[in-house]
Amino acid sequence: MPAMLASPAAILAGLALVVALVFQLEKRRGLAPLFARLPPVFWVYALPMLAATAGIFPNASPLYGALTRHLLPASLALILL
Repeated sequence: MPAMLASPAAILAGLALVVALVFQLEKRRGLAPLFARLPPVFWVYALPMLAATAGIFPNASPLYGALTRHLLPASLALILL
């Protein structure tokens, strides 16, 4: 079964939506205990994995390699700061 989001632009938009949604939900007081136990970085990592398992995101895409090469090192440097 093909994934719901197949084009690289749609995948990138979906990933950006997940990140934005997680960080908006973190600001809600009612969800503070959840984010105290599992930080937003966990959710940003876990939710796309679950979406890929559910068939929303594809398991493999050329976009993933580009993100790993370019965005991941910059993100890791920002986290370390």
